[in-house]
Amino acid sequence: MTTATIHDYDGLIAALRARIDEIGVSYDDLETLCGFTRGHLSKILGPVRVKNIGLQTLLILIGGLALRFRLEPDLEAAQAMAHRWERRDELRRRLGIRKRFSPEVRAKIMSEIGRIGGAVPKRFRMTDKQRSRIAKRNIRKRWEKRRNGSPPSVKSQYLGMP
Repeated sequence: MTTATIHDYDGLIAALRARIDEIGVSYDDLETLCGFTRGHLSKILGPVRVKNIGLQTLLILIGGLALRFRLEPDLEAAQAMAHRWERRDELRRRLGIRKRFSPEVRAKIMSEIGRIGGAVPKRFRMTDKQRSRIAKRNIRKRWEKRRNGSPPSVKSQYLGMP
């Protein structure tokens, strides 16, 4: 088996077709082996591709063809892309596993969050007077609904409220 370097979707299809030709298995036998419906491989590998290969299908097909993926860096592409890559900020990195931070790191993170949180423009802050005016208006609306005899809400029925 020769290895194939794949750069795009058409290259992937060509490599899968070459492997099928190399081992000499028919689409019908491979579909049965992989558990695909009849004609599925013709739709994804045939000359007129009606469907694209999904990840699940690709992994099953690779197993049926006795292949494996091997990712390796392309040094020429890395040199061409190196000036466009930006280093990520380790403080903003999301970890898959929660780790406990040291007190120094925790203090730095919390101070940064506090600095950002206090940066809300004054025009977006609500005063106590505005807050109480909104609360009074909402209370009046609720009482008007009850006086007018509107049916109670579904939530109040489940909570046993009138």
